[in-house]
Amino acid sequence: MTIKSVTLSAINPIETSTTVNGVSISGYIDDVPCQFLRLASGDVKPAIGTTIHTSYGSGALVAYTDNNKMRVAISKFNPDFEFITADETDIMDASEYVARTADAMNVSVQSNRETFTRLYKSDITGVLTKRNEERMERAYPLFAPNEVVVSGSIKPLQATDEVVVRMIPLCDRQAKLDDAIKRRSDRRQRLIERARRTLDECTPPDVAAEIRDAFGE
Repeated sequence: MTIKSVTLSAINPIETSTTVNGVSISGYIDDVPCQFLRLASGDVKPAIGTTIHTSYGSGALVAYTDNNKMRVAISKFNPDFEFITADETDIMDASEYVARTADAMNVSVQSNRETFTRLYKSDITGVLTKRNEERMERAYPLFAPNEVVVSGSIKPLQATDEVVVRMIPLCDRQAKLDDAIKRRSDRRQRLIERARRTLDECTPPDVAAEIRDAFGE
């Protein structure tokens, strides 16, 4: 099964529950069944790069978290957003709140990086090799000051937005059917050939020839 990103408008949704190859599908793309992948919230999973709308503002989806939420880089902050601290000593706007949240999340990321470095650093140099440093960056990327984790978008996805789907090809089932038909055909052919050999062995030549002529062989 192939995972791909397609626009919502490219999907022809189904009206009744349909299962293909044991999978409950969401619709069809060019007559090929597909299934929406979903976030932890149950919402349809947007593709990387999709504009996501949050209470802090809007921005691009840059990654998925390990718990299947969205990491969004806010590019347009909500001017009406305010966060008042519990002791009411500070009021933060959207950019300040996101930056502080990113700093808090980076504490956990840095802890994971320290553990990774301790486990994989070179015994000779005491530091990570270039390859392991790249592995660490992929596994534990630090949050930028404008990045935040959200469960979903507060605005519906548009028809032009891309989503992530799993394609459910019919070719697997068709291949099995074709193979079964071929096996039956081969078995039939073997039986015919065996019958011909038996006919040739047990029937006088002139009688066998008449039989073959009668059946157009």
